[in-house]
Amino acid sequence: MSGLPLCTAAKRVWAIAAVLAAYVTFVEVLCAYHSDDWVTEGSVQWLGVALGFGVYFLILGVIAHLFYLFVRLVGRLLPILKERDFVIPCCATMVALAAFPVAAKFANVRVAALLGAACGVAVCGCAVYVATRFRHISMPAVCAIMINTCLAGILGLASASYAFLLRDDRYLLACGFAGVLMLSTVAAGLVARFSRLGSSRRFLITQAAVILCALAPGLAVWCQGRWPRRPSPNAAPSLILIVPDALRADYCSVYGGGAPTPAFEELAQHGVLFEKCYALAPWTVPSMFGMFASEYPPGPSPDTSSLEMARMAARYTFNAEATLAELLLGQGYATGAFVGNAMLNNKEGILRGFQYVRSGEAQWAKRKFRKGIFGRMPFFCEALRRGRPSLVDPPRADLSSLLTHYGREFLRRHRDSSFFLWIHYMDPHDPYDPPEEYRPGSTLQQSNSWNVISGERRRISSATDFMDLDPLTRRAAGLYSGEIRYVDACVARILNELKTLGCLPNTYVCLTSDHGEEFWDHGSSGHGQSLYQELERVPLIVVGPGILPQRIATPVSGIDLMPTLAGCIGASPAEQWRGRDLAPLLRGEASASPATPCFAHGCLGGKFGPVEMVVEGDHKLIRRNSAREGELYNVAQDPREKNDLSEIHPELATRLHSRLDQWLASFPSTFDALPAAGASAEERQKNLERLRAMGYLD
Repeated sequence: MSGLPLCTAAKRVWAIAAVLAAYVTFVEVLCAYHSDDWVTEGSVQWLGVALGFGVYFLILGVIAHLFYLFVRLVGRLLPILKERDFVIPCCATMVALAAFPVAAKFANVRVAALLGAACGVAVCGCAVYVATRFRHISMPAVCAIMINTCLAGILGLASASYAFLLRDDRYLLACGFAGVLMLSTVAAGLVARFSRLGSSRRFLITQAAVILCALAPGLAVWCQGRWPRRPSPNAAPSLILIVPDALRADYCSVYGGGAPTPAFEELAQHGVLFEKCYALAPWTVPSMFGMFASEYPPGPSPDTSSLEMARMAARYTFNAEATLAELLLGQGYATGAFVGNAMLNNKEGILRGFQYVRSGEAQWAKRKFRKGIFGRMPFFCEALRRGRPSLVDPPRADLSSLLTHYGREFLRRHRDSSFFLWIHYMDPHDPYDPPEEYRPGSTLQQSNSWNVISGERRRISSATDFMDLDPLTRRAAGLYSGEIRYVDACVARILNELKTLGCLPNTYVCLTSDHGEEFWDHGSSGHGQSLYQELERVPLIVVGPGILPQRIATPVSGIDLMPTLAGCIGASPAEQWRGRDLAPLLRGEASASPATPCFAHGCLGGKFGPVEMVVEGDHKLIRRNSAREGELYNVAQDPREKNDLSEIHPELATRLHSRLDQWLASFPSTFDALPAAGASAEERQKNLERLRAMGYLD
């Protein structure tokens, strides 16, 4: 080592530093692609990868020079060691060992991937070393092969991740594809160098061929998703169900609220808007399960505590005999569900029948996503955030953007076939954290505004009018409105994708919600605690071929949604569905019966305890379970439910009480009336943890 000219030694040291920088960059990208952060990023993040590689190259170059001085000293003490007997195996060993502390920060599949990559590089380094012993491959050629190996791994990982985006085993498939490419790169480089006819030109050609192979899967899928649509004249209509979580109707501009919702208004201009659609329950699980099963969900037993109700709810499983997704899958539809609410993460239940599923635990819904130019360099990004936070965009929860991206990719890949797509946005569910451009002006600089509000919300017990609420509560409502505006923008991106792909003329689009949200309208905040209009009245807009634009004031229920969607696309409804098929009403072929009542029950606590309600025409009765006392409102004249009419119209109240009694007697109405089997103990515990993580339990 000491006998090498200084210039030659410096070149070799920098070449080794380039190899190490390329490998560290590969590890960064490998970790970044394990999560979903990369899905919402664009091409600018690749510039961040290049910049990160440059920084690593400079840092590792300095370290490599120090290592060179150490090797030179050892070479003088032990002259028997030659340069190639020491440098290459040492570098491979250093790289392999460096992966272990990195892998220790991760778990499961990431550990296997990182250790596998480290061992692969070590093996490749030793293989190249053996080759240099017998074929005299130059050090620059060795480094070129290793750098190209890492580059092929990065490009192969990115390409395969995009190609297999909608698959559950996407990461494993992408890692396998990248591993094969890396081995192929080494093999191609060695063959090119070993060949008697070999030359630098042949070497470059073989390496370029491997890089093209790395890009092939992603490019093929990308191009396929942008070819012109080839519509079939006999194709069955497609269906999209969009459900923003906790969206109360009266806050949306399309329903006369203050939050601008131009995408919702566009849907209403071309379809049917139901002015009074009632959720089946004031929180997600029973509401969505009842909606998808088209049956009334069980509710809590009388006089049960919040924790007892949660425990009973945790044992509730989705036991519908058939779902709309299963029916359509059997008819050849492509089905996809991209769900942000962790309480719906049950692939054996409500997600049955969906081929492509993306859903997660509560941590997925609330965790922060890396943004900015260094989004694909997680370790580098974290180091900058700790040292120079001004250089890195702060991470934020942006699950809606991720779900929108999944939805658009699903549409691109199935635009030539009939499909059923369900997107369940977590926005505008708390915590209210819209992007800055959707925040009220007073909260632009208050990144922790929801933390402040949630810490103070318990001290606010009641308010008689929205304008009487204190500034803290108005700010919470403003942030909620910002989230509505943001989810409206996400829906607009889905609609624009449908137009671009030419799918909109043959697609039914339905927008609704599982429940609303309260801002101390009746003494509480959040949801799950009562059955007043702010929690029960949700949007319902349906647009599609043959639907006549109109606004319908007749009350309808979430139980009617699946039969209606099945009727729109001509599918036969399941026998056990209890809801009405409103498709003839949408087409103007029939009129709704104003006498058909809408029911709901079940709460997760609150000062009212378990309650139930019935809506018939303009009148609504809310009562405590099995109690004869109730509150009667005319929701047309008193939409904020401030004037109880039960004493003024006792005959009407008695009739609605009888309606509730008949309804409750028609099915097992409480959780303890369910079969004892239900969910397993492990699943019940997971459900309780999800409830607690999402704020339903203290």
